[in-house]
Amino acid sequence: MIIVFVLAVGWFDRSAESTVELGAPSRMLVVNMAGPVRVTTGESASVTHRDSWMLQRPDVSAASRGTETVVRVRCETRMPCRSALEVVAPPSVELVIVSSDIVSIDRFDGELTVLADDSAVALGPVSGSARVVAGGDITGTALRVDSFDASTLGDSVAVSFESEPTIVFVYGANDRVELTLPAASDGVSEAEVTVDSVGEVVIGRSQPGGTALDVDG
Repeated sequence: MIIVFVLAVGWFDRSAESTVELGAPSRMLVVNMAGPVRVTTGESASVTHRDSWMLQRPDVSAASRGTETVVRVRCETRMPCRSALEVVAPPSVELVIVSSDIVSIDRFDGELTVLADDSAVALGPVSGSARVVAGGDITGTALRVDSFDASTLGDSVAVSFESEPTIVFVYGANDRVELTLPAASDGVSEAEVTVDSVGEVVIGRSQPGGTALDVDG
């Protein structure tokens, strides 16, 4: 018991926070195999990593190739090691997130791809386009994307749109898929919605009395 206590104290005592300024790339690839990722928008790109470890701090590297910036975080030890990332992405950037933990998008404007094979993904207000592959549930609110592509091994997909998308594709979800489109208005064509799921599928509009879309599933 004494050994376990000492190791636990060592884990909590070793922590640090650093920020890497990345300028204004046109494409960002962020790979975090050591913890969760949170994304928001800002004037210039940066990554803040909050690290906790027992024996060896997570390895963080950042490199630029032309207009592309690549950030990689990993633990090179089997001992306790974790890094939580906060990514700031400038508007209109192409952003690719690869994570072994939960991914949260607070706000983003651009081309978004999230690959979180083992975890859930939560989307806040996102403009542009979004492609999400998740091992857990996918949620989203106030999306303003032209195209939305989601695949999950989790139980559910629950997404609401603030503006009319052009194309929506959802694959997977063992329990339920719920898509809420904005209120219908004159001059706005209906979205092309495709759902391939073994779960219950509910598609409607945000105002009562709006017409539900036909689903090609």
